[in-house]
Amino acid sequence: MLVERKRSHIEDRVHRACGALRHARLMAAEEAMGLLSAVRLGVLLGLLEEPALLCVHELMLLVQPAHLQRAAGRELSQKERRSARADLIRARLRAP
Repeated sequence: MLVERKRSHIEDRVHRACGALRHARLMAAEEAMGLLSAVRLGVLLGLLEEPALLCVHELMLLVQPAHLQRAAGRELSQKERRSARADLIRARLRAP
């Protein structure tokens, strides 16, 4: 019912989230989770064909601070994590 009544609002939110995720150079963990959640909703509602739901779920895990630091092999500052998070998301969401 929400999709029927607020379709354009939901579509706008989902597509804005995609744009932010695909182009941001710095991304806080909380912001990333909110945007990924919007993209997940878009995939589940059939508003988006890409990215795959599995990719969104993986990113929701991999953008967490501990996972970023593990991938880097060292402790990262907040600024380094924000940059690494945005880099990871852009790489994973890059068009094939």
